[in-house]
Amino acid sequence: MRANEIIRRPLVTEKSTLMREAGANVIATDLQDDNGRAVVSALGDAAIFVRHDVTDEAQWAAVIAQGL
Repeated sequence: MRANEIIRRPLVTEKSTLMREAGANVIATDLQDDNGRAVVSALGDAAIFVRHDVTDEAQWAAVIAQGL
């Protein structure tokens, strides 16, 4: 794990949890399946995981399609 991942992942988990507690549906994305699935498993049925490389424009379309 790189240093920026150590900082970023807890922040993503915290933000996702706060959004879920406020009633939002959550789409968690990550290149690492285990990390993304761990986040959504803690959030319940109103959260999904989509494997996603943010540098790939086509994958952005797939993420958006999953959320509709």
